[in-house]
Amino acid sequence: MKINLTSLWTIVGIYIVFIVGAIIYFIGLQNFGFNGLDFVRGGKNHIVGLDDITIVITLVLSAVLLVLSVAAFLRKKTARFLVMSLVFFFFALKEFIILIENFFPGEHIYIPNAVVALELLILLSFALFVYNSRERKK
Repeated sequence: MKINLTSLWTIVGIYIVFIVGAIIYFIGLQNFGFNGLDFVRGGKNHIVGLDDITIVITLVLSAVLLVLSVAAFLRKKTARFLVMSLVFFFFALKEFIILIENFFPGEHIYIPNAVVALELLILLSFALFVYNSRERKK
């Protein structure tokens, strides 16, 4: 199933809504940045360890997957690539939030709530992907 230009703007709109929503949540509601934005090189435990390296690598890989999925969507413009790009967008956003939580521990914000919400969106997107795949076979 091909996606038209309206659907392309729909995915861009979804990205923008989530980014603006995240900014409003963190800065407006959770006061992110009002405690001095003290970056801690070693993360929460103040020691550069495997967990810190894993967080950064996971963020980089999720960003690469997001770019690849969006490029695939722009090339093919199918519903499957649209849903996959949404999944990787939510995953990259989740990893970015985890990075913020780890390297800015002085900011007392409720990251677990945002992470759980993004995990729910990832699961719902995968369910949509599976449902869309089943409908194509019929």
